[in-house]
Amino acid sequence: SGQMGVARRSGIQKVQRVEALWKGAQPKVAIAIAAAEQSTLVLTSALPGLTHVNSAYSWGHGNHVPIRTQFESQSRGTGSLSASTRSVVNQVAIACAKYHNAAITSVGQVYTWGLHAESLGRNSAKGPSKQRNTTSGRATSSPQLVTGMLPENGGGFAVAVSASKQHTAVVTDTGALYTWGTSHGKDVMGHEGVRWQPSPKRVPGV
Repeated sequence: SGQMGVARRSGIQKVQRVEALWKGAQPKVAIAIAAAEQSTLVLTSALPGLTHVNSAYSWGHGNHVPIRTQFESQSRGTGSLSASTRSVVNQVAIACAKYHNAAITSVGQVYTWGLHAESLGRNSAKGPSKQRNTTSGRATSSPQLVTGMLPENGGGFAVAVSASKQHTAVVTDTGALYTWGTSHGKDVMGHEGVRWQPSPKRVPGV
């Protein structure tokens, strides 16, 4: 599916550099990587003298060419976007899953993008009803702020993130663990008897 970052459909028997990230006047220096079933996400370091913002590149799902993820700052609580504040989100940690990606910024905020509102942590529905099938918040190609992880909304300063096919987990600087998403079995996300958790929720006892 292009997740190897090379222009071929068959497997690769030897280590091969992803030339699309290395070619050009400013080669990208990778500092973190996350791999999923059909895609790859790489975090590259800031370029000295040019910018202090790390960049994320992804490929897969039928495309082998790395594409830079365009981050846009959001006003807390409003979700409004401003063209003048683009590319000021500095990512320090990333996670890649089959249908969605997640990133943590240097100020401890969590962003997600991809498919399925539950995994993205931006579903405001109260239960697994027909609201789950609405198009609102179910898919986004650009990273969006997970407001439920903001300290004023009961979250905290995020320091680590992990993503699986159907759910996401975040650790904060105080050692608290938050999860959201869906699961086939109960207790997978750390909440007793819960298989559907559309917004971030702290796991008790951690």
